[in-house]
Amino acid sequence: MATSDIEPQAEMDSPRGIESRLWRRFGRFAWDGIRLPVLMLLRIVEPVARFVLSAVALLGILVSFVLEFSGADPRFPFWLVLGLSLGCGALVILLNAVMRRLAR
Repeated sequence: MATSDIEPQAEMDSPRGIESRLWRRFGRFAWDGIRLPVLMLLRIVEPVARFVLSAVALLGILVSFVLEFSGADPRFPFWLVLGLSLGCGALVILLNAVMRRLAR
C-alpha cells in the first residue's frame, strides 16, 4: 500500500478528524431542524401563493396592455404595472426554486 492510502484513515481517526465529523453531523442535524419546518410551511402555503401570484401577474399584464393601448388614461403607469406583474411571475419561479432547494 502507498503511504497516501494510509494517511486519510489516520487523519480521520485523529481527535481532530472525529471532532470535524461530529461538527458536520451537528450542522446537518441543525440544518434539517430548520429546513424541514420551513419546507412544510411552504408546501402548505404554495397552492394559495401560486394561485394569487399567478392571477395578479396575468391580470396585471392584461390590464396594463388594455389600458395602454385603449388610451383611456394617458397618465396610466404602464411600465410600473407591467414590472410589478412580471415581478409576481418571478416570485412564483423563486418560490419553486426555494422549495426545490429545501427538498434536497
